[in-house]
Formats: sequence, C-alpha cells, structure tokens
Amino acid sequence: VLDKWGEVKPVYSSITNKPDTNYFLVWDVSGNYGLVSTKNEIVIPVKYDDDIMITGTKAIAKSRNKKLVELWDIKAKTKVKLPGINGGSEVGSGGLIAVEAVNHKWGYSDSKGKLVLPAKYNYAQKFVDNKAVVMIGEKYGVINEKGVIIIPCKYDELTAVGKSLLLARI
Repeated sequence: VLDKWGEVKPVYSSITNKPDTNYFLVWDVSGNYGLVSTKNEIVIPVKYDDDIMITGTKAIAKSRNKKLVELWDIKAKTKVKLPGINGGSEVGSGGLIAVEAVNHKWGYSDSKGKLVLPAKYNYAQKFVDNKAVVMIGEKYGVINEKGVIIIPCKYDELTAVGKSLLLARI
C-alpha cells in the first residue's frame, strides 16, 4: 500500500486474486486470511487461519485453531456462525453447507447457521442438485436433502463428476 508520500508500506504478506471475483485473498505475517475488494476495502477481516472459499456472493471462512466456521455474505459484509468446528469449502445446492461437529461427525447447516441434517456421517461433501456424497463407517453413499440414503453406503470411494455422474471404487 502506498502512503501519501508514495512510500510502499507492507500490509499483507501475500495476496492472491480470486478468479472471476472482484476480491483478493490476503494473508498477514502470522498466516491469517482475510478478503479485500479491488477497492482495498476489507470485506472479511484478516483473522482466519484456514482458507476462505467463495461461492457466488457467499464465502466460508474457517479458523481451525479457534474451531470456528462462519458463512459470510460478501455484499452485505455480514456473517453467520455455523455449528461445528470445521466445514466444507463450498455452499452446496439448496444453500446447505457440510459442517463437522465436536463429535467429529459431519452434518449439514443451512445459511442461517441452523443444523438441518444431524452430524452423524464420518464425512460429508457438498450438495449438488440436492444430492450429496456421505461416508458412514468407511463406505460412501449418497443422500438427498432430507438425509434419506438414495445410494447405499457400500463404496470404497465415490467422487462426483459434474452434476449427474459419480465415479465409484469398490
């Protein structure tokens, strides 16, 4: 950042452009993340020790050391604390976000911070077209937005490819 005399003063230790957005992910010298607009306005304070991922006008900011996951509305510059100690990186279809609870099980929160599907999965991925890959025990399957298993948890691995295709490993 240039001061009024044209001298450069370091503010961030690193800056990364977020593709297809008007924002920059910034780090301070202690390794905390924040989000700054192209107009140099702080959108999300530099206080998160994990990544900040943007989905449309929403951003998920995580701090593993503080066991904190927050959903930010970038335009309104408001946040909602999500239940849990960790979270997925993206907001899924229907506005659902995978969150990890204190019991180290995963469930789903809505964008208001309410747990809408209980934390009972060993792992949970984002919802795509109202379906999500989850893990129960050591096997993967698929649930719908009501938590009903629509593909049994019998696969060693399931990876979503696009909106309607899954790669399965048995």
